Parts: sequence; C-alpha cells; structure tokens
Amino acid sequence: MHYREAPWLIEYASHPELILAYMDAGLLAAGCLVLDDGTDGTMAWADAYDDETNAYFLRNLERPAPVLATPDGTTLVEISDMHGAPSVRARSVLADGTLVETLLRWPEVPPWPRRMQKARGLADVEVEMTRQAARGRVTKVVEGGPVEVLVSHFASVADVEEDRGTEAVELTTMDEVVAVWNAALLHGQQVERANLMLTGLVQMGAFLLGVALVLVGWLVLDSWWPAVAAVVLTAAVWWASPFTLVLLRRTGRWRPPFPWVVRERVIPLDPR
Repeated sequence: MHYREAPWLIEYASHPELILAYMDAGLLAAGCLVLDDGTDGTMAWADAYDDETNAYFLRNLERPAPVLATPDGTTLVEISDMHGAPSVRARSVLADGTLVETLLRWPEVPPWPRRMQKARGLADVEVEMTRQAARGRVTKVVEGGPVEVLVSHFASVADVEEDRGTEAVELTTMDEVVAVWNAALLHGQQVERANLMLTGLVQMGAFLLGVALVLVGWLVLDSWWPAVAAVVLTAAVWWASPFTLVLLRRTGRWRPPFPWVVRERVIPLDPR
C-alpha cells in the first residue's frame, strides 16, 4: 500500500463538517491523499476479514482524505474515516528527521483479521493507536475537537524541539506531504514485521524444544510421552501466537526506529 496525491474534493470526503471545523480553527486546504493498495482493486487482505469489513475497505480505499496545513506549513492534519468515526492525524517533521504526530482517539478498536479475533479482548485503544511509536516517532492520543487536537500537537512539537535542539520543518508541496505519509506507513509495516518476527521466534523455539523432547524420549527414556508433550507444547504456542503478538504491541523495546532519524535526512525526501 502507498499514499498518493488526489485533487481537493471535500464533497466526496468523509466528515466534511469536521474538515470545515479545522479550517475555522485556522488551517488551510493543502490537498488530498488516497490510500492505494496497489492490487488493481483486488484486496490482498480480503480472506483475513469478514465480508462487512471487506466492503468497508472497498468503499473507502479511493475516498479522498483531505490534508489541511497551518499557515506556516509546519503542521499537517489529515481527516479520514475509521469505521464510521473520524480519524484525525496531526503530523510535523523536525529537522533531525523526527516525526511528531497527534491522533484523535478512536471510540473503539477497529475490526481485526479472523486469525487475531480471539486475542481482541486484550486490545486497548491507546495501545493500538500508539503501537508504532518508536525512537524518532513521537505519538500522542488525545480527545476533543480541533482546538484540543491542535493545542496538544503544538505542545508535543515544542517539547520535542526543546528536548532535541531542533525545529519543525516547513512542508511546501504535496510531494513532501506524500513522502511523510508514505514514510510513516512504511515504518508502521516495519514495526508489524518486527512483532511478527518475534512471534515467529517464539514459535520456532517451541518447535525446537519439541524436537528435543522427542529425541530425549526416543534415545534416552525409550518412551513416547515426551513426544506427546512436544505436540501439546507446539500446538499451544501456535494457538497462543495471536495473544503473543498483541502483548508485544505493549512494549516499544523491539520496535525499529523511524528511518529518517537513522539516515539523518531532511525534507524534501524520497520515502523509499
């Protein structure tokens, strides 16, 4: 998936009343983004969700998400839809490559893939919304209207500027906005892959322990009970893998850093 620029079409956007409220708060229309899955309309994830969720994705995949900007161009706000509720992202990029973002709190955790459904009870809105926060990516979740979101975001940016001795960068073109959004999307995918890799390592460890149990039972104890224990252990770890994945989201220890702070790059940037 990737973001691309689209014409400013507020009449086709989600939550136009909220867009106008942000403009009344002093933001200016910058452009629109759409999220393209890159599969010519066929969803790679379709088998993972129920039919209702798939229909929602299809309806919203090409719906424009307006991007608003502060007059100085240092803060961008994207407004889209999250299963009927507004999704608001305020973002600023600092000169050292740090991404600062403030998100309007979701009313609930959105639908999950079928494989993960049994672990959904462990989910928390705050954790889900900040699970991509890492070194170089500061994420805050707030409640309220446009003024509350903007005030909170400006405070976060000021804190990071003071802490790191840097300043927010002015974004002057939609190409730069697309670069920021795609870099954030790519980083989110890297975080998810890291969690999946750690979950896979846990599964691999259980499998190797199972093999060791089988060998001990066969070569040392001359018994089939260790083999039964190995099967039970491997099956239990596989069944619990969605819970492991959710629990890993609660810690930022293993999350890869936002790549722009590692490469020390500044706007304008190619996100690849």
